[in-house]
Amino acid sequence: MFQKKPEKTNQSIIMAFTLFFSVSGVIELYFFLLSEFRHIPIMFLSLLSLAEAYFISKRKDWSIRLIPPLFIIGGTFAITTIYAYIKPETYPISSVLPLLLGLLIYLLLLTTATLYLLIKKRGFQ
Repeated sequence: MFQKKPEKTNQSIIMAFTLFFSVSGVIELYFFLLSEFRHIPIMFLSLLSLAEAYFISKRKDWSIRLIPPLFIIGGTFAITTIYAYIKPETYPISSVLPLLLGLLIYLLLLTTATLYLLIKKRGFQ
């Protein structure tokens, strides 16, 4: 009898996650190009992020299937990179602070997106 209105918060959250995965995929692709095509895992992570952004925007079921590998690969990449730069004998912390903060924000947003998409997976059928 009554039709439900689409939730605006749900749509805005989905758009935010689409934007997050799109921007992170483009930044990872940029770093891959800067590395002169030597870091193949970054290219793979970039392609996964861009595919995830596309599937989230289209609300495809594949977005739920891509999120666990993306979370594992992206989380491992962020954690190992943070660990490598925090070791005292490598770099002074002040010179790599923007990179470390960016990776921490990436890890936080990736965890948030993973949990949200796995909890709300019924809307992606």
